[in-house]
Amino acid sequence: MEKRREERTNASFLLKTRLQRARNLFSTDLHHLPTLMAGHSDMVEDDETYVTDGMGGVSMEVRRGKGSIGLADNTLDPSDCPSKSESGNVKYKAQFGRLHTHNEQTLVRPCGVVFARATMYGAEAVSNVLVLIKQAFSVPGARKPEHIFYNSNCDAHQQAQKDPWFSGIGMCVDVWHFKNKHKVSHEYCQMYCNPAQYPELMDEFGNWFFNTSVAEQTNAWLGRYSSICHEMTPVRFDFFS
Repeated sequence: MEKRREERTNASFLLKTRLQRARNLFSTDLHHLPTLMAGHSDMVEDDETYVTDGMGGVSMEVRRGKGSIGLADNTLDPSDCPSKSESGNVKYKAQFGRLHTHNEQTLVRPCGVVFARATMYGAEAVSNVLVLIKQAFSVPGARKPEHIFYNSNCDAHQQAQKDPWFSGIGMCVDVWHFKNKHKVSHEYCQMYCNPAQYPELMDEFGNWFFNTSVAEQTNAWLGRYSSICHEMTPVRFDFFS
């Protein structure tokens, strides 16, 4: 009983419990990956009815189905939908200051060594992270990883299904983010990105072989170091980073 009580505070015990609950709740075959994004459902058609006004006129009323928004077609004012300007609808804004990059994206091995780095200019887009991973492990002599831990792998895993290069690679969320940042009600994340789904990551006692948060710990150090390089020119920044 004492051992059982201590296991409840272990991350691996919690993740295994969540995985079992997700299997019972969603009843989804783990070998069948859904093609739809989590939270999306099939399109529901609108209900169309035709009404006569007693004078021989017929009008159509549309009742929006679940998941769509808007008003009935006969209630729309044409002035509310002006045509697009020939010059487009892009508003140009003046930039009088310097532009800063969004972040430095790193690939870190379980031992803590930074394997690759890339500069994200607009945002940390999941698609760009997948491009970084593919390019970093496609150089001559490189071997594809067996597992990739990423805090947004629930989104990256769905996009990676379209690329055969990622087939056979385990993609799950690191333990800390999975416990504290990802919703239990997120079906795709709970079913396909739970680290407990891969028993080869744990020993016989339920302890993790690797520190799945090593990238976050490295980023904490890198964040303090990179502030020194903020005032450098692009060439020097790339050299010292």
